[in-house]
Amino acid sequence: EDDISVEEEICNAEMLETLANALEALDERERDIIILRFYSGKTLREISSQMGISYAYVKVLQNKALEKMKEVFENQ
Repeated sequence: EDDISVEEEICNAEMLETLANALEALDERERDIIILRFYSGKTLREISSQMGISYAYVKVLQNKALEKMKEVFENQ
């Protein structure tokens, strides 16, 4: 049985809320890339093909999105 303390549950809830806020800070294309990359586990090349945009542009958008998300996490 996994015993999770109240403190851990609160911390997890706060992290999920921060993550949701960070994703909301992104535009739709950036959010799609982050979800495909880190939730669906797709490579940047796969995302490029799926979205019909260049690999280089996917890489730029991913980096821009991660920077935006980092700012949200730092300001929470």
